Amino acid sequence: MKGPHGDGSYFVRVDGDGQPDSAEHLPFANGAGSQGVRRIVNGGFLELVRLGVMHPDDWAITASLPELD
Repeated sequence: MKGPHGDGSYFVRVDGDGQPDSAEHLPFANGAGSQGVRRIVNGGFLELVRLGVMHPDDWAITASLPELD
């Protein structure tokens, strides 16, 4: 997906309507406001490596790590 961090290519959190490239804002459950779906980086993509679905050296994984940090 495309987002505002780094080079713009990284895994993002999937939002409620299944369109992570939309301009939709998601509210945080703790009342801390909301954020655009393209700005939310979710570390859940690391599960793809842990479960063997993707290789740790896959470009999508390595491109997402700096944005997660």
